[in-house]
Amino acid sequence: MSEFDRMRRIARRMGLGREAARDIALQAYDKDIEAGRSSEALRCAEEFRLGEQRISEAAAAVFEEHFRGRRFQKALKLCRGYNLGYGPYGRARFEPESLLGGGQVRVGAGQADALKKILEHFANARNRVEGTAEVLDLLREGIRQMEQDPNREGRTVMLPDSGDAFLLGDLHGSTENLIRGVTAAELDLYPRRHLILQEIVHSRLLSRDQRDMSMVTIIESLRLMRQYPFRVQVLLGNHDLGIFCGKDLIKGGKSLNSFLFRGMEHMFGDRYEEVLELYREFIALMPAAIRTPSGLFMSHSTPPNGEIGRLAEDDFLTDGYGGWQSLRKCREIHAMVNGRDYREKSADAFAKAVGAEIFICGHTPSWEGYKVASSRHLIVDSQHERGCYLQFDLDHHYSMEELRLGLARLNGKPIDPIEDEEVAETMVICEEAAQAGDVLGAAPEDATDSTDSTDSDEDPMVALERRKQKYELLGEVAEVGEASDSEG
Repeated sequence: MSEFDRMRRIARRMGLGREAARDIALQAYDKDIEAGRSSEALRCAEEFRLGEQRISEAAAAVFEEHFRGRRFQKALKLCRGYNLGYGPYGRARFEPESLLGGGQVRVGAGQADALKKILEHFANARNRVEGTAEVLDLLREGIRQMEQDPNREGRTVMLPDSGDAFLLGDLHGSTENLIRGVTAAELDLYPRRHLILQEIVHSRLLSRDQRDMSMVTIIESLRLMRQYPFRVQVLLGNHDLGIFCGKDLIKGGKSLNSFLFRGMEHMFGDRYEEVLELYREFIALMPAAIRTPSGLFMSHSTPPNGEIGRLAEDDFLTDGYGGWQSLRKCREIHAMVNGRDYREKSADAFAKAVGAEIFICGHTPSWEGYKVASSRHLIVDSQHERGCYLQFDLDHHYSMEELRLGLARLNGKPIDPIEDEEVAETMVICEEAAQAGDVLGAAPEDATDSTDSTDSDEDPMVALERRKQKYELLGEVAEVGEASDSEG
């Protein structure tokens, strides 16, 4: 019997609560770790909330046991679920290659794929953040670029009349899809090509220890800005605005900002608030709109009909007061990035107010990776496995049908209707990813979700459509909290 099981029995007999039993839980934890019972130690640390350091220590020990035993699929779940790739300041916690003992490793196909992903996970960690100073430098460089961008007018970037652009929709911490988009864009080969990103913050998947590591994806975006000056733009989104204004974003009854701050504290230690402060300065300068001379208007979303009259009264994005007023107080921009009014009359009214033909937006989740929401609205969603990107020329006047031809999947697969069972299983993963409260790691094998269960007589396409609608509804986010009058 483990010390954890022994002490839990004692605590129950004595009627001790979690806090009262903490001292004997610490003793049990230490004894189980010393005896090599790392799984029991991990259970103890989680059940009695013994702190992040002990949870990570025990999880790393369990990972090492699985890895040395070449149980790579189990090791991969631990690796991802507990952020084992990231120690302080984003450095890799240890070198998994050294645990293999050298020589060629022969495993089955499934285990080989898991091993490859583990090694990639740690390799990415080693290549990430070498210190808080680098991140602060990247943020300062991003701020400088936005301040000095020759294509910028107020809160709008006016793209040139030659070249083309690649646009990604909401990323929400998907470093993998960011890398896919950058690979497809081939910015090195096309010096007049622009890359447009948005809504990078707030990962749809949390680690088991309830951390949002989307700052990793943000850092990758900042590195792209440094590598390709004035060619990588990050559109302002409602999640960015929430962080800047001090408004919490709630999804599934859980605070997205608290998960993000936990992830930042994990990466930057006691300097995470310094990083957060500079990140808020970066957000304050994000363009609210990006335009082409041919009438394409890119923004995170478009405003509700009731706000459009105010927008038409002032050139709020360029020379008007919206171009210089505090982002906290600019009601028009708040309405624009938070809106979801895709009615034809609203689209026509806003197009007339800003002199645009077609709006390219994110904000609204779409299982297909894109959605034609009106004759003027094309929505691009890039956060999941079926996520898309959009390529378009800067000088071409597009119809909606022509513009849709520039859509492609980030995973390289063709855009086809959802028909087979394999895609249906992927949809379940995507639905879970849309809930910020979800965590990585395997659910119990016998766990079922009654809301997703289907009768055998139900038409498969009906079931898929129902799941699709559920996914898109999960995109709704509530804002709570009041912003102060001061910046930051």
